[in-house]
Amino acid sequence: MTINEQLQSAFSLHSAGNLAGAAKVYQEILAAHPDQLDALRLLGLVFAGSGNLPQAERLVRRAVQVAPDFAAGYGSLGLLLGDMGRNEESLAACRQALKLDPNLVDAHCGLGIALSKKGDIDGAIASFRKAIGINKNALVAHARLGPLLVLKGDLPGSIHCHRMVCALQPNQPQSLIKLAYALAQVSFTEFDKGVKDDMLKCFLAPGVNHRDLSMVAVSILKLDPQIQPLLRAPEGSAGLLVSGTPGEDVLAALNDPLLLQLLQKCAVPDRQFEQVLTSIRTQLLTLIIEGGESALALLDQLRDFVYSLAQQCFFNEYVYAQTDEEAAAVEQLKTGVESLSGPPSDADRLSIAVYACFQPLRALPIAADLARNAANEPDPLFRALLTDQVANPLAELKIRSEIPSLVHVKDQITESVQSQYEENPFPRWRSCNAREAARLDVEIRNILPHVEVSRALNIEAPRILVAGCGTGLHAVNCSYAYKNARITAVDLSLNSLAYAKRMTAELGIDNIEYIHANILELDKKWDKFDLIESFGVLHHLSEPRRGWEILYGLLKKNGLLMLGLYSELARQGIVAARELIAKEGYSSSLEGIRACRQALFRSENKHIQESTVSPGANFWATSEVRDLVFHEMEYRYTIPELRRNIDELGFEFLGFQHQRPIERVLYAKQFPKDPNGLSLKNWHKYEKSNPRTFSNCYQFWLRK
Repeated sequence: MTINEQLQSAFSLHSAGNLAGAAKVYQEILAAHPDQLDALRLLGLVFAGSGNLPQAERLVRRAVQVAPDFAAGYGSLGLLLGDMGRNEESLAACRQALKLDPNLVDAHCGLGIALSKKGDIDGAIASFRKAIGINKNALVAHARLGPLLVLKGDLPGSIHCHRMVCALQPNQPQSLIKLAYALAQVSFTEFDKGVKDDMLKCFLAPGVNHRDLSMVAVSILKLDPQIQPLLRAPEGSAGLLVSGTPGEDVLAALNDPLLLQLLQKCAVPDRQFEQVLTSIRTQLLTLIIEGGESALALLDQLRDFVYSLAQQCFFNEYVYAQTDEEAAAVEQLKTGVESLSGPPSDADRLSIAVYACFQPLRALPIAADLARNAANEPDPLFRALLTDQVANPLAELKIRSEIPSLVHVKDQITESVQSQYEENPFPRWRSCNAREAARLDVEIRNILPHVEVSRALNIEAPRILVAGCGTGLHAVNCSYAYKNARITAVDLSLNSLAYAKRMTAELGIDNIEYIHANILELDKKWDKFDLIESFGVLHHLSEPRRGWEILYGLLKKNGLLMLGLYSELARQGIVAARELIAKEGYSSSLEGIRACRQALFRSENKHIQESTVSPGANFWATSEVRDLVFHEMEYRYTIPELRRNIDELGFEFLGFQHQRPIERVLYAKQFPKDPNGLSLKNWHKYEKSNPRTFSNCYQFWLRK
């Protein structure tokens, strides 16, 4: 076999993701020809792909030393140095490559990456566009250009780039995740069939966080002519099903594939849809109670919708308003459902599903029978309903008893907070964004490009603590983010931890240990952690400052800490909502939360509208509402207070992490002398002018 044939073989393996196989062939070439330029460069890229950047750099540098005019070598070196955080060296290598070959796509991409890290967004965009001009299928250029165009407000351009990435990598879930992220930034004013098709692909793909897509899915559906029959004045929907025979347009709207996926996979964050779905749920109850051939025939045409609505109501934890008349009818239906035995008939399935739109199946005396039926259920949607509503909760009861507990002492606030999350574990997540994990230093550099992680930490296999992991989404995200991580995740709620363990096992993740523990009692004798993450937790402790101190003590020297804490300025709408709740005496029971939501919907307070009933708020499931405005303990910070805690404990502030990347761009324009965003004094000024900046918490990084 010739060298070219060997290179082609290795490159095919490399492109297919078989890094070990590709490395073996490249090494065979180099054993016979130590200075073969392409083998040196490509083997370096293999090592880069496996996270060994220093070895990758050595190989690629050797190539350019052997051949100082090797443009492709300089281009690859520029990309590598960029990944290693050596921005100026990356710029120099890319410029040298372009001097040797102005049409080298890799060099334009490397230059774009380096410029974007310097904050030169316009220069970076120009570099990526040059790469695409040379090769319209330049994958890296499209992938990197898409997020930058969001920062410039060019949302259609961003979506086009992400669509190109999906076309170039049709079997890569990560491409769809990035497309989903781009779509989630857009507020649509007219219907776009292509976007709707993209949304459906994202909902059908594994490894995509569907909750992130819920708002844009709602906005597209509300503009869709096919859905309009449902959305004409909500009160007009009252007779869609029970007043005569519904038209084909209504049936088509209710069986719309994207609507069904939205109902099945996440709480629908929209008041108008909630009103319509609540009304249709009532009509389904009327039809099933009345029975009769025509009613059952209609329900049969809507079978997928009925099953999907039952899932929606279970996921939102029955937060929709319910009348006394409905409650009485549900009790009547319950009697019939409880009498069922054996494998269900088609009519039985509909009765069970309509009941499940109002009450959880797990509370029924026949729950164990339903769980057993789930394993052999032929209808996949009904099987999913039984699995989620009955089999999974029963499995969690068993898991709960197996979780080790370190909880010993609890004060009154701790007991109240624990009780809240035992009753309403939060969040009830259904999916998350899967991704290929990166080494600790690489991932931190992706978040904070100016930060060099200490080599005293275990970069290759970091020990990570998730302090207050709730239902496990945060811990799972850490597993996906940090390569070879050994994760300990603690929480005060056993029900939350049981949910977390079940979901983690379903995803096939095995590097997370869940422990029942109170942060205020964490053992100082534990081995120290390289990284601790605690988002949305310390502000619920009975002693928030003590929580800071304990986490500081559990960190290695130079260890990293990520905190997420409430902002006093950003939560004024929440404060107003809590004051309304106290004034009107709403309880945190399901009935109290339902009544409170209707009052908040009617509120004319613009801060309440922004903070609670907006589509982006955690307001669309019972546990979300309780966490948002009924919490047993809430402490809010200002940036000067954060600064005092940071200084007094001896932390180094490394920067904020923003949900909306545009915040860093806007801040840099206002404070150009602080390119890394490290001045808390400046951030305090910025937040006072832009009080909604940290509506999702201050999320920031510290170093011990």
